[in-house]
Amino acid sequence: MERKHWIDLLRGLCMLAILLFHTDVYCADGGIVAYRLYVSNALVLFFLLSGYLMYKEQAFCLRKKLISIARGILLPYFIFTALIAIPKALVHGNELNITDMLLQIVSGEASWFVAALCMAEILFSVMIRLSNGKTAVLALMCIVSFVVSIYIPESEDPYFWRIDNALQALLFLFAGYYYHKHESIFDRYLCTPYSLPILLILLIGIKIYECKSGVHIIVCPIRISNYFVFLADMLAGSLFMIALSKKLPPCKWIEWVGTHSLVYYFICGGVPLLTGKLFEKIGLVSERNYAIVLLGFVVVCTVSTCIVWFIYRYLPFMVGKKIKKG
Repeated sequence: MERKHWIDLLRGLCMLAILLFHTDVYCADGGIVAYRLYVSNALVLFFLLSGYLMYKEQAFCLRKKLISIARGILLPYFIFTALIAIPKALVHGNELNITDMLLQIVSGEASWFVAALCMAEILFSVMIRLSNGKTAVLALMCIVSFVVSIYIPESEDPYFWRIDNALQALLFLFAGYYYHKHESIFDRYLCTPYSLPILLILLIGIKIYECKSGVHIIVCPIRISNYFVFLADMLAGSLFMIALSKKLPPCKWIEWVGTHSLVYYFICGGVPLLTGKLFEKIGLVSERNYAIVLLGFVVVCTVSTCIVWFIYRYLPFMVGKKIKKG
């Protein structure tokens, strides 16, 4: 499938949102902007876009897709989590227990989002095959999976390969899949002059209600106090961002971030953490000054981009790619 600039642009914006969130946490002593305002929306959009890319007009090949998941998500997961395990433990001041580190990696605990994405894509691929292309059957399986995720008991220890988050994510993968299948119909409404302001007003209204009512919409660990509000938020936010991304002009840097978002995600905690520690040493950490967060964000984006560029340029095997000749 030919690359669509709006997909890379949207993924880039979501990745920058995640980097901003972690920078806010580490450079503002816990964060200034509330999680509920944008973090869950960014994470859900990643799942939705994964579902969008899984829709194919031609026959779906389960074997080919599973190989793609193994090479493009699973292999990088094991490589990156193994490489950063010891530095991560040292920075956090944890004991160097190799057995515990290996267990965290093997169980999918080392990177919850990548583990959940991997598991969700595998399950969704199997469901596409089992449904034999019937949208109603696929929708039913994903809805049931989402309901199951609601009733999975909370646990102090993460579930194996974040199966609870994966089951929840299946509904969003289906949403992206369904949108792609009927994209021309959806775009009749999303591409109108009034779609953006209407969706923005709706989204702002939902966010105000969440803040005033204290609604929790935390995706991991799953702590959602009102699923109706959560789904309304995710729907309005996703449609708004899709419509916005389709109307924005191309932006090569943000699209580059989106194209390489997987590696950004592996370092989206470590780089902001180290930046926060650096800022703390020079007296820049503040609970109220968001300008410091924005300065930290510039540093985090610059350092992260250099690391990601280096990996894709000189160590592409880490992300399942071959070294380009010439």
